[in-house]
Amino acid sequence: MKKVFFFLFVTLFVLPTGCDSPTKETKIDGYKEIMAIHDSVMPKMGAVNRLKRELQALLPKAEDSLEIAKINYSIGELEESEELMQNWMHDWAEKSRGIDKKSDTYQQFLKEQKKSIINVSDRIYHAMEHGQKTMESFK
Repeated sequence: MKKVFFFLFVTLFVLPTGCDSPTKETKIDGYKEIMAIHDSVMPKMGAVNRLKRELQALLPKAEDSLEIAKINYSIGELEESEELMQNWMHDWAEKSRGIDKKSDTYQQFLKEQKKSIINVSDRIYHAMEHGQKTMESFK
């Protein structure tokens, strides 16, 4: 009798969990990874805007064309990083709507989107770091 219960337990509970397809896990994990990156970077957009305004406030105080160019470059990097995030979100919304989430195409889409959001994240952090250094050079 114990063998029958053991066999039923293994058949009903252990085997089904071990037979999940790896593509299902990959799809879920890929999506979660992308959203985790997005969710960690998105709150930084307020800091990007604040830093941009602070840099713009420095322009009238700049003493020469080199300082103006340095400030404008930092502002441009911040604006570009904002635009990259907006474009990525728009692209994500458009492309993810019409794709079969069970297809290999979806897996490729997730890979591309992960690369893209990592690039956006890197650019935002770089622009913020550069903008901070520019601000510090005027103190």
